[in-house]
Amino acid sequence: MCPGPRALVLVAVMVAGCASSKSASVETSNTVQKAYAPDRLIELGRAHRRAGDATRAEQYFAAVLENREATDSQRGIAMKEVLATCIEAQRFRVAIDYAEPELRKHPNDLALMRLVASLAAAVGDGLKARDMYERLLLRAPVDSDAELGLARVLRDAFADRREATVHFERYLELAPSGPYAAEARTFVAEASP
Repeated sequence: MCPGPRALVLVAVMVAGCASSKSASVETSNTVQKAYAPDRLIELGRAHRRAGDATRAEQYFAAVLENREATDSQRGIAMKEVLATCIEAQRFRVAIDYAEPELRKHPNDLALMRLVASLAAAVGDGLKARDMYERLLLRAPVDSDAELGLARVLRDAFADRREATVHFERYLELAPSGPYAAEARTFVAEASP
């Protein structure tokens, strides 16, 4: 039995309705994917960071780090942004938590090593800070900032005046007119018998 013209019109309307509904669903899906593409997440994270919403900014940058479609370049940008966001918000331990896995992947990244060392010193983790500065100096023996950081950690976290003096003196050798030369000279002068 053939359907009547009325039934055919009804089926045609239903098919058209389903087709337009499916088309709208695909369009929505594409829009969502585009909205959450790594570049878009970075853009949103930066906007929230500029607005002072560090928590939301961190979430967007972390989403890029977890996104399997993100390129190495996008992950690198997101890592720098999330670290800067955490530091601006004075969430130093959280910044360390983001940086350490990256440092394990790139153990010769001197800038990242220096950052982790200084963050560890800032949160009072003298052991980690000393270890990181010592590792940094093994790879970059003429790094005046690492000498200064190690000297401060030895002075502040370990009260090791003798070793701190050695590293303050080394800082002065490397950066006699450096921005912290006065601090180093004062410490060395006071530590001398």
